[in-house]
Amino acid sequence: MISVDVTTSGPFFSGAIKPKVERALDDTLQELVEKGEARLGELLQKGGVYKEGSESTGYYRSMIHGEVKAEHSGLITDGGVIYGPWLEGTGSRNQSTRFKGYASFRKVEDWLVGQAQDVAIKHFSKLVGELD
Repeated sequence: MISVDVTTSGPFFSGAIKPKVERALDDTLQELVEKGEARLGELLQKGGVYKEGSESTGYYRSMIHGEVKAEHSGLITDGGVIYGPWLEGTGSRNQSTRFKGYASFRKVEDWLVGQAQDVAIKHFSKLVGELD
């Protein structure tokens, strides 16, 4: 699971500008969630968890979903699939087998941290343009 929570406070975030800042923040989170979902799909496909156009049902990939919730938080999860921790490498069975997991969510989390600034700049630059 990848989650992001943002808290806004102070005079800049009050008054008439508040809804615009919140919209830019939610747009930023939505884009990051969408990018994260797509990146997870790529990593899982490369890792062999599912293959596009094959007989594989892609069940695990179909369970991965992201959402932006109230209070400015974003979440990407596998919906609690029972073998999700094993695929990630955080399950107890990973300690007793050679398979150490794909670390897909951890890799995507690191990747998203690197993407966050550019995505935020894009959406907040649009906000600054509206304030002129």
